[in-house]
This record gives sequence, structure tokens and C-alpha cells, in this order.
Amino acid sequence: MMAGKEYPARVELLGVSSLADADAYAEAVSTAAFTVINDLKFVAPGSIIPDALAGRVKRSPMKHLRCSNPYLWESQLETTDFDGSVVAWILLVPIGDDEARYSNAFGPDALARLLEDASIDVANLRRASVVPKGRGDASQPSRRKR
Repeated sequence: MMAGKEYPARVELLGVSSLADADAYAEAVSTAAFTVINDLKFVAPGSIIPDALAGRVKRSPMKHLRCSNPYLWESQLETTDFDGSVVAWILLVPIGDDEARYSNAFGPDALARLLEDASIDVANLRRASVVPKGRGDASQPSRRKR
């Protein structure tokens, strides 16, 4: 939405995974796309697509996909006009339950700071949570060190 009106753009979902998890991750991206089409209708950086990864990768605490700017590709993937159709690129970042709760409690920017400060590997579907113990939903978000 821009100024209360729908922004006419097509969204392309991007993701990265290890070769070992590629099939499961491809299914998760497909699930995410159908969730956006059928349920969410709108995604933007900071949005969470719930349960897209749930149960797909053994021993993975990652269950959800967080929408982000495609920072891995820097300026190569910017919102682009292709013959009159605007295309926006969204990087899907795997997150766990406590990270989703943290985002809901403190906002997507607070979670983005934690993920950035931890320099997470977005392809690692078995990484540990970046949310400090006991901070998943009730305490104050950590302040970013400058």
C-alpha cells in the first residue's frame, strides 16, 4: 500500500539454502507463494509467512519465512519495471518461533537488527535463534550497539 492505495507490483520470492536442503526449501518457497496468494494478499520487508518451513527439514528450528530486501544481491535486484509490470524482489529469511514472537512483540526492525548483528547465514536452516533467552515476547528489545 502506498498512501492508502494498492501498489501495483508483482512480488518475486527468493531464497537460498544448502544443497542438502534444496528440495525441502523449494517446497517451502512454493508454500510461501501460495500462502501469499491465498491468505496474506500482501507482503513487504518485515512480513512473516507463517509455517512455510514447519516440518520440512529434520532438526530445524526454523518454521517461518521473514520477508526482507534482497541484500545478498545488493543493487542487482531492485524493484524494476518490465514492460509496464513492476516487479519487487523479496528475500525469504528462515526464522524460528521465538524470532517470530520477538518480531510481533517489538516490531520487524528490532528483529532485523538482531539478525544483522548476529550475521546469520540465511542458508542455514538449523541455526540457533538470535533472540536472547527470555526475550521472545515479554521483555524489552536489545539496543543496537553503535
